This record gives sequence, C-alpha cells and structure tokens, in this order.
Amino acid sequence: MEMKAYRLADAFIVLSETFRDILHHDYGVPLSKIHIVSGGADIWRFKPATNRIGIKDKLGLSEGTNVILTLRRLVNRMGLLQLLDAWKEAAPLIPDTVLLIGGKGPLKDELERRIAEYGLQSRVQLLGYIPDSELTDYYQAADLFVVPSQALEGFGLITVEAMAAGIPVMATPVGGNREILQKFRPEMLFASKNSRDMAAGLLRMFNQREHWPTSEQCRDHVMAHYTWEHVSEQVELIFKSVIDHHSIVYGRNGHTRLQTNRKGGNEKDVESSVFGSYR
Repeated sequence: MEMKAYRLADAFIVLSETFRDILHHDYGVPLSKIHIVSGGADIWRFKPATNRIGIKDKLGLSEGTNVILTLRRLVNRMGLLQLLDAWKEAAPLIPDTVLLIGGKGPLKDELERRIAEYGLQSRVQLLGYIPDSELTDYYQAADLFVVPSQALEGFGLITVEAMAAGIPVMATPVGGNREILQKFRPEMLFASKNSRDMAAGLLRMFNQREHWPTSEQCRDHVMAHYTWEHVSEQVELIFKSVIDHHSIVYGRNGHTRLQTNRKGGNEKDVESSVFGSYR
C-alpha cells in the first residue's frame, strides 16, 4: 500500500535533505519529484527575553550561572548518555555552568545513576517533563542549547525554536540539525556524535564566547528561513506546480491530452514526458 501511494504521487514534500535521501535511495522516488520544505518555529511565542534575570530567578537559577539546556525524550537515539559523558569531561573546565535536561523516558534511571557515579549532582539537573506552557521560559533562560542526537533527526524543530528565542545552538552533525547549522554557523556543529567530540566542542565554544552568534543573529536566521509564512509560500508553489502539470496532461475535462510529435506526426502521451517513467 505504501509503495503504491508513492508510485501514484506527483510530488513529495519533505522536511530535510535527510528525508529526501531516504525517499530516493530506499523507496526509489525520483529526486525531481521531491521538494524540501523545512518546518517553521512559532516566532511570536519563541522570542528573546526582555527580562532574562527575572526568568532565571523564576526558574530557581542564579544570575551568575551559565545554563546549557537540552530538551529530549529520554531514549538512546537522543544522545543524552553521550552528552552526559561529554559533560563529565568538560564540566571541571567550565565553571559556574549547569546542564539542564528536560524530558521523560526510559533512560531516566540510567541518567540518574551516571550523574551520581560521575559526581555531577551539582552540575546537572533532570527537569522531567516540561509543560508546553513553560517551554519559552526555559529557552529564554538558557545561554546555550545542545542537541546531541545520534540518529533519526529528521528536521530539528527544537533547534529553530531555541534560535528564534535568541539562543545559540550546538548540535551533532545528524539529520536536519546539520543542515540548519551548516547554513548558519558551521562552527556550532560538533565534529561527530561521540562524547569526546562533544566535550571538545563545548570546551572550544566556552573558551571563545566572543565568537558565539548573537541573539539577534540567531533570530534573524530563523526569520529568514524557518517561519510558517515561509513554509506556506513554498507549499503553495508546489501545489500550483502540480496543478499546472495536471492541466497540461489531463486538460479541464479530466482526459489525458495528446500532443503531436512534430517530426513524425505521431501522437505522444504527454503524461510520460511530464511525470517520467516512475509513474
């Protein structure tokens, strides 16, 4: 059923190059049919704080504490165990900084065990599930957002949400996060998804804070590429393109139009030339 739907589709909309490549290589969909339209952030909800000190105080965070934030489901592919191993190496060299991990899932007990084993109780907080109504506060309280994904990161919504809130993001070069940061500030990507490279990346960036993108630069990038207005414009163009193709092929009465081959005077089915052999 799935493959039949793919064969009948005239166009595909995906969120990233990662999804495009899966469709093409695993399902045989021609690249010419695949359109990348990245998702968007709620730019009116996620925006830079006007009173960051007040927000940190509201969340019980001291004014002089740097905050590294990640929001993840507590499962293996999200990379939290690797991030914790990285933080074990980096934390002694990055004073006055706390790692906040928001989310719930089956890795909670293992994360708690490692935090205790590594002696990081004062440097890591497991926040549990953060209600949607509180997300903006946590984004705005953070100094740096980290996305340590190991696999299956199709787009990277939390990345663009954090950037819309004016927060710099570091991420592993996995899926959509690689695409987002490569086009913005490639130096904010970790060299790989392993814990050693994450630790090295964190140390490098905290030793060069003057090179971090500003709040304005982060938000401007989102405003230019990841708004829902931008998404709707692209989707509308794709829909119009498909409708125009159908008008050529079928005409207004719903029957396939035929065109004359100029050289031989033979009739040729336009459908095969417009949609290709895949269909």
